[in-house]
Amino acid sequence: MNLLNLIPGGPLIRALVVAAALAAAAAAITWQVKKYNEALREQGRDEVRLQVLADQTQAQADKRETDQLLRRNNERIDQTIQAHAQARAVADAAAADSLRSLDAALAQTKPGPANPTAPGGVDAARTADDDSDPRSRIIGECGTAIEEMGKRNRRLVDEKAGLQKYAREVCLAAGAAPPSTPPAPMATGPPGD
Repeated sequence: MNLLNLIPGGPLIRALVVAAALAAAAAAITWQVKKYNEALREQGRDEVRLQVLADQTQAQADKRETDQLLRRNNERIDQTIQAHAQARAVADAAAADSLRSLDAALAQTKPGPANPTAPGGVDAARTADDDSDPRSRIIGECGTAIEEMGKRNRRLVDEKAGLQKYAREVCLAAGAAPPSTPPAPMATGPPGD
C-alpha cells in the first residue's frame, strides 16, 4: 500500500504535501541540530568559565603565598637591619669611649716642665700643651682617620639599608618574587670583630 495514495487530490497536490512534509522534517532536524549545537557551545562556555575561575583562584593563592613569603623576608631583613643598627650603635659608643680615653691618656702623658739634668729628662721648654711629640700627632691623626672611616661606614650601611628597602618595596609593588636567599649582611664593626 502506497501512503501517497492516501493523500486526496492529484499528483501535484501530493507532491506539494510531500515537499511540505520533507521541509517540516528538515526544519525540525535543523532546529534540533541548532539546539544541540547551542547546548554544546554553552557546555563549552561553562567549561571555559570553570577553567578561568580555577586559574584565577590558583593565581590568587600563588599571589597570597608570594606575599606571605615577601612579608616574612621583609620582617627578617628588618630584624637584621635593626640588629646591625644596634650593633653599630654599641660599636660607635665603644669607639667614642676609646677615643676619649686615648685623648685623656695622651693629655696625661704629655711631659710637663722637667729637670733637664734628670736621666731621660725632657727639655724644660716643653709644656703640657706642646704637640711637638710626633707620636701624639700620629696617634691623633689615626684616631681622627678611624673616626672618619667609622662615619663613612655608617653612612654606607644606612645607604645600603635604604637601597634594600627601596628594592623590597619595588618587588612588592611589581609582584615580583623575592630572591631565593637574602643578601649577606655587610660587616659594620671594625675588622677582627
